[in-house]
Order: sequence, then structure tokens, then C-alpha cells
Amino acid sequence: VYPGANRKLANEMILNGGLITEFRYHTPGNRENFPRRNRLVAGMSDAVIVVESGIRGGSMITADLANQYNRDVFALPGKISDNFSAGCNRLISINQAGIIDSISGLIRLLGY
Repeated sequence: VYPGANRKLANEMILNGGLITEFRYHTPGNRENFPRRNRLVAGMSDAVIVVESGIRGGSMITADLANQYNRDVFALPGKISDNFSAGCNRLISINQAGIIDSISGLIRLLGY
């Protein structure tokens, strides 16, 4: 379980529903494993929402996977001078994510 602070939550999930993983018990939470985990997240989600991301990183990998799986991808735009908004802004600018401007708009776009 990574980060370790989520261990209690993981145990509750196991007791009350389930916990999905491709990894054997006690597999370390290495960075190399995150894209494989993100593949599951993207595949199981109705939509992926990127709130803050640099140009590279796990959120961008997940957004790319979600697009490949024909899932909805949304991003929260940010200041062009902010490195942690660069990924969101890029996704929006190349039409790989819709803009989130309100929760009600997101709910409408998702058809909920």
C-alpha cells in the first residue's frame, strides 16, 4: 500500500468490498509500478479528472490511458506561469481534456 498512510483505508476496503491489484502482497510501492496501477484506474473510471499536473507524471499517463480507453478526460485550467498547471493546460489545448469550470457543469457533461 502506497503511501503507507493509506494502509488503514486499504484494510477497510478489503473488509467491506474489495481491493484490486495486479501485484503480489508486499510488493513495494515503486515508481515503476504506478503506470500499471494507473491503467486500472483509467479503465475502471467513468472519467478522469486532472486537477494539477506538470507536463510529465502519473496524472498525464492516466489521462493518456483514459483517452485510449475512450473515457472522458477533464482538466482544471490554471495559470500559464504555474508549472503544476502546465499538464492540465496542455491537455485542454490539444483537445485531450474538457475544461472543468464548475461541478454542476461536470455533472451535466457526465450525464449524471
